Amino acid sequence: MRTVDIRPPAAGDGRGLSSFYLVIGWIVGGYLAAAILGARPTNLRRTVIRLSARAVCDRVRARQCVFVILGNPNSGGPTR
Repeated sequence: MRTVDIRPPAAGDGRGLSSFYLVIGWIVGGYLAAAILGARPTNLRRTVIRLSARAVCDRVRARQCVFVILGNPNSGGPTR
């Protein structure tokens, strides 16, 4: 059996742990956001506030992930 990397890790990431730590960060961040926002809102107003806060947090996290994975999108490509 032969193994071929479709996209080998970056030169400074020999064991490919960057993506592993990125996913762990997503999981921990999602858990913390859920804990902060609470599991059971008491009324519709609080539900809207919590969902709006969650949307803002998710947007920030998604933008950070784009910067980590692709580099600065305004610079014309990856920074590697």
